Amino acid sequence: MQIKVLPIGSIDRDILEGLSEGLKKIFPWSVGIGEAVPLPEGSYNTRRGQYESSKILERLKVLKTRESELILGVTDVDLYVPKLNFVFGEADTLSGVVIISLTRLRQEYPFFDSTDNVRCCSSSIPLRQMQGFDCGINHDIIY
Repeated sequence: MQIKVLPIGSIDRDILEGLSEGLKKIFPWSVGIGEAVPLPEGSYNTRRGQYESSKILERLKVLKTRESELILGVTDVDLYVPKLNFVFGEADTLSGVVIISLTRLRQEYPFFDSTDNVRCCSSSIPLRQMQGFDCGINHDIIY
């Protein structure tokens, strides 16, 4: 099994490396960082000013090269699903793809009091989503 961390848009390399190291400590699989990919066309909702996470997941499914590969997309845009104001991320465990956003982990949102929390929390959110791969959960939305 391999986890491929893919930056979606521009993501600080230090955050990607910290996230990869955290994943290596938890999962007995190899972890690598892939090339950045652009946000998919049609995923941005101008009325909401947010990106629909499910459309990004669909793009990640196409980028999967092996059945034994899990893809963790990391972005820094605000995500939503139609019935919620925002989500931190979304996973489709049947396909082996996860998307997380760092946007709402930043200090300008009232959840955290330090920008260092972006590094800390960006590791815990995908870990929770990726645990679904071992538990047989089909789909997970983190809100």
